[in-house]
Amino acid sequence: MKKYFFIAAAILIFDRILKILSARSPGKIFLIPDVLSFDYYLNRGLAFSIRFPRGLTIFISLIFLALIVYFVRRAYAGREPRQFFFWLLIFFGAGSNFFDRAAYGGTIDYLNFFGVSFVNLADGMILTGIIILLFKIKKSQIQISKSQINSNIQNPKV
Repeated sequence: MKKYFFIAAAILIFDRILKILSARSPGKIFLIPDVLSFDYYLNRGLAFSIRFPRGLTIFISLIFLALIVYFVRRAYAGREPRQFFFWLLIFFGAGSNFFDRAAYGGTIDYLNFFGVSFVNLADGMILTGIIILLFKIKKSQIQISKSQINSNIQNPKV
């Protein structure tokens, strides 16, 4: 479990470094011309730049962070290392964005796609964790369905 913690923490540190570098960068740096650039943007909204009052945003964020802590602890206690890692990705990503919101009044984004969409590594951590956890849930539902089918085949009800 320690290795998963250190991997997630390393990604968090890299995100924080990129946020600092973007805030200090002199301007837009094209990584892939007309597709991807490294550029500072303070996103004062939530996902997709949807704006809410700052106090409400911070309050909702704290509730979500507390809920995520519950799932991180549950995965750790259940000795489920991969689940622990994915919940930790979500927690560290959300925590990084929460810190920005509380300290700077918005989330620091630095990757600009096609000149219209800004994101950061913390967003990627959250998205990756959610997608993989949802995939695992769906996979377990499929396995449960298969076992129910096998049980019905072996013990048919007449």
